Amino acid sequence: MSLTVGNLDQAVQFWALFGFREVEKRQGYARLQFYSLLDKKVFFLEINEDCNRPLVPIFLDDPAFNCLAFITTSVIKEKELLSKKGAQTTPIASLVVNGTKLNIFFVRGPQYELVEVIGFEK
Repeated sequence: MSLTVGNLDQAVQFWALFGFREVEKRQGYARLQFYSLLDKKVFFLEINEDCNRPLVPIFLDDPAFNCLAFITTSVIKEKELLSKKGAQTTPIASLVVNGTKLNIFFVRGPQYELVEVIGFEK
């Protein structure tokens, strides 16, 4: 996955909150790595900096792929941890999908990144 941001350092710090670690960084570019405990795969996020890029909020119903989702075993703990680290989070909401109760919340990053955090109710 690749994205362009106005402030590279802010974006790298934001994605680190979710477990991404920096594997390469140079002027205007960073490559981050995420190791998925769920399926033991490695994913990469490439971030390019464009200082002239206007900050425009991203919404779920915007065209294209605009939101990453993460699964957690404890939505409450995850939300508390992210909030303590200064992340902007929404309230936790519940919904039922195919008979399974899900608890979800969203996180908004400093570059208007949008992340969904999903927890399954046991």
